[in-house]
Amino acid sequence: MSGTTGAAGTVRVPALRTRASARATATTAAVVLVVTAWTALTQPESRVGVAVGLVVLAVVALVVRRTSASLDLDAGVLVTRRMGLRREVPLVPGTHTALVPDGSGTLLLALRPRDAARESVQVLAVTDTLVASQPAEVLTALADSLEQHVGPATRGVVRALRGQAEHVAGGGTPQMSPLAEWLSRGAPGGAAARRAGGRGAGSGRDPDGDRGAEGDRPGRPG
Repeated sequence: MSGTTGAAGTVRVPALRTRASARATATTAAVVLVVTAWTALTQPESRVGVAVGLVVLAVVALVVRRTSASLDLDAGVLVTRRMGLRREVPLVPGTHTALVPDGSGTLLLALRPRDAARESVQVLAVTDTLVASQPAEVLTALADSLEQHVGPATRGVVRALRGQAEHVAGGGTPQMSPLAEWLSRGAPGGAAARRAGGRGAGSGRDPDGDRGAEGDRPGRPG
């Protein structure tokens, strides 16, 4: 899995997944389809329920396929797309930034411009079924954009992203990466991100409270 630099300095921020997890998802979907078809053939009275199940499966597949994000390096704008809905999140001074564990083994980079809903992108995942980190070039692009467009208030988050990028570029594993410990012990800027609310919200405990409100002075968990 790697980020892709497109025209006009655009970096794709991929959804975190591994080939194994993609295969597992495809296998599960195939099994569901086979069972559904068998039920429809052998139990005609269940066809309405089968139809509903197929619609739900199609919607879930569409949501997964239609979720994407990209970063415009020149303009300093994160663009997300969900179910055909496009949203632009400008990275400007005053934007709250935080690294927030979502409680299920995924670390999110949460962004909340003033007077706007929060948006987030995945940075790291360490779960029973998924172990993956964003590529080094994506992490570096995120850090550079925050530093350039949002400013000094993000320096704690920027340092954390750069440290993760160096670890990944050096061949380090997600489980042993600098950000992995934040999944269970808090992340820089977590308090502000919880107050921000909105789409893509995660939850977590920030041991430093408001001291990391905008990515500043994250501290290390003791």
